[in-house]
Amino acid sequence: MPAHFLLVGDETDLPVLQPLVSRLPVDAYGQIYLEVRDVMDAMIWPVPPGIQVTWLVRGDRHAARGDLAMRAVAAWIDEWMPEAMGEEQAPFVMWLGCRGNTRADAVFGDLGARIESRRAHPGAA
Repeated sequence: MPAHFLLVGDETDLPVLQPLVSRLPVDAYGQIYLEVRDVMDAMIWPVPPGIQVTWLVRGDRHAARGDLAMRAVAAWIDEWMPEAMGEEQAPFVMWLGCRGNTRADAVFGDLGARIESRRAHPGAA
């Protein structure tokens, strides 16, 4: 069973993420969230058919860099990280950026706690 990918970053992470994305396996599936300041910063990245790339455009120059990406990750956690983990569930592969965003520590901390909880209690509801 192929891994489920979650790759998250903002415009400062693009130089690191683009080469990673170009090396994804052809059977990869998952989500990439990329937050940028302006719609002109969004570009088309060739990805495997099972990968969805979502460009999140801040637009507001006063908006904190990474907030849109953190909201997207929080929604992803709610959808893809149920507390019970079945034996057949694919592993997750994650790369999380948006350094310097004040919400990132809380969102990534929640994600880490849920992953650890699933490891400690596989199959528990």
